[in-house]
Amino acid sequence: SFAVDLARAPYGEEPARRFAPVTGRSYVAALRVRNVLLGIMGIFAGKWPNTLALQPGGTTRPVTSHEILRAKGMLLDFRDFVEKQILRCPLERWFEVRTREDIDRWLDESGHSDGDLGVFIRTSMENGFDNMGVGPGILLSSGGWTGPDGSTWLKPGVFNGGAEPFHVEKISEHVKYSWFESREQGVYPADGSTRVCHDNSDAYSWCKAPRYAGGAAEVGPLARWVNEGDPLAIDVFHAVGPSVSARVLTRFHEMFKLIEQTGAWLDAIQPAEPFYVKEVPKDNAEGVGLVEAARGCLGHWIRIENGTIRNYQIVPPTSWNLSPRDSKGNPGPVETALIGTPVKDGTEPSAIAHVVRS
Repeated sequence: SFAVDLARAPYGEEPARRFAPVTGRSYVAALRVRNVLLGIMGIFAGKWPNTLALQPGGTTRPVTSHEILRAKGMLLDFRDFVEKQILRCPLERWFEVRTREDIDRWLDESGHSDGDLGVFIRTSMENGFDNMGVGPGILLSSGGWTGPDGSTWLKPGVFNGGAEPFHVEKISEHVKYSWFESREQGVYPADGSTRVCHDNSDAYSWCKAPRYAGGAAEVGPLARWVNEGDPLAIDVFHAVGPSVSARVLTRFHEMFKLIEQTGAWLDAIQPAEPFYVKEVPKDNAEGVGLVEAARGCLGHWIRIENGTIRNYQIVPPTSWNLSPRDSKGNPGPVETALIGTPVKDGTEPSAIAHVVRS
């Protein structure tokens, strides 16, 4: 969704030839390989993105060795596309890139600047994406991708001038400027409610305003990899801050990392071992589940009383990033990032699109 704006905006012929919807050669190639990649979801989940089953949670059955081999083949096809179309080099070469200076050296190597990533980096440098859309600088990640032992693949954390531990109880939601029943202060999501109120004269958004320890936090790939301590993400963040170029570059970087890690996850599946542990339902319970979705931290809070759901609240990544002002009037991450964004000749809003999509 980000690249198509490079085709519409005045960035020259090359981005348009690559990224124009329907006609761009990279756009068409990406659509084809996307079907290959979603085939892995088809193997493990049955359908995507439609409802998996009428049973909450989907259906559960063992995975066969044949299905794992099919998934590995699909992953290899996707990796081949990434290396030939996006990187123009093996993934192993990209993983040697750890600083902005390494990026410059990588670009100078034969063919790399002609790949989709090279075109983005060059366009970013030439058009000031490093200084565009700088957010508040608080980066939050729940870690994501929980393993069998309860640990997460990436480190949970909050970066706010330095690395801090992540504590879920520090999350609050504000609705003073949202079309929901108003309250003066933010509350922990499990204690909140979602009741529409059209009469809130201050409201201008259907998003609530999640805050972490009172601050507006950005979520997504940049937040994940800075909190993980990834050298490239850290170096880019310190150089250009939470900007358009930093977010999009880190999203590329995460895709490359996930290709490698998905292969490791497939290798770890043992079809002959037990695959499901049946939980015993409880009449009274509270729980919270956190996962790193593509756009960032996603949280679900549930309270069960007398065998029925008493309250269920969700804080999606969009609410973190696109939140309105909170009870104290502090703007959300995208609101902050849009301040000072140039609109060429008063009519060309491409920079606004870049900030929001990043």
